[in-house]
Amino acid sequence: MLRKMPRWWHFLLCWFCLSVRLPAQPVTAEDFFDRARDHFERRRFLNTLDSLRVVLQMTEQADARTTPLKREAEILAAQSLASLGRRDEAANMYERAIFHGYSDKSALAYLGIYFDEHGQWQSAAATPSASDRGLADWPLARYDLATLLPPRGGPPVFVGAQLETWAGLIANVPDLGKLAERVKRLLATADRLMALAHVPGDDAAQLRRAAEGALISAYLAAAQVAIWPVAKGTGGVAAKKRVAKAIDDRACRNDPTHMQAAIRMMFEEASWLARLVGGDRMVTGMPVWIEIV
Repeated sequence: MLRKMPRWWHFLLCWFCLSVRLPAQPVTAEDFFDRARDHFERRRFLNTLDSLRVVLQMTEQADARTTPLKREAEILAAQSLASLGRRDEAANMYERAIFHGYSDKSALAYLGIYFDEHGQWQSAAATPSASDRGLADWPLARYDLATLLPPRGGPPVFVGAQLETWAGLIANVPDLGKLAERVKRLLATADRLMALAHVPGDDAAQLRRAAEGALISAYLAAAQVAIWPVAKGTGGVAAKKRVAKAIDDRACRNDPTHMQAAIRMMFEEASWLARLVGGDRMVTGMPVWIEIV
């Protein structure tokens, strides 16, 4: 007599037949661009650039003027590079996007500031005349930003007493070296107290609260160092690098995610403040962070 086939055999046979019949779908450039856009929204700019690099490689032979995906990849790459403080690469990518039809005013303003800081206005080509040809390939450095940007009225923000107040604040720089050492010491204290709290005992809850207090104090001290703009060649540069590395090393710890993200954001805000103070003499670069896991 024939034996009845077990039910799980029916399931296994059905799954095998379907896996043979349904071929795997190839990964497209659109898939990588969607992944890049998701990373950008989560402020994972390095991951964004990795995905965009694949998009641009897959669309290398395409004309960006007629391929919106390639142009969008160039724009997103420029925005990611600008967020990372890699201004030379961001300016180059913005130029590529504008050459391929991108006309957003914020990109034009970014290039205008970049050209002005690097003294490239004087070396730019002359304004085209009515008899010139090949205007599609004409250099972009002669855009008149005054005609492209909307007019803005009212008094300037930093005037009079406000300017003196800000100048006095910048003159009284805290000891960033001592603050960086305090961050290191408090982080080590928090780790030690948390390790002791994991040992069974009557004071475990109190030790945990003490560890959390030390951790909060460490991040508050790190925030002071992160937000303060520093001049090139000063001791504050090394202090900010030490704090950035200390916070970066916490990415794989159990520190609250919002606390780590806040310090990383403050480094970015400090870069913006440094440009206001003077991009030629202040440090405007951004640390390269690893993923928070």
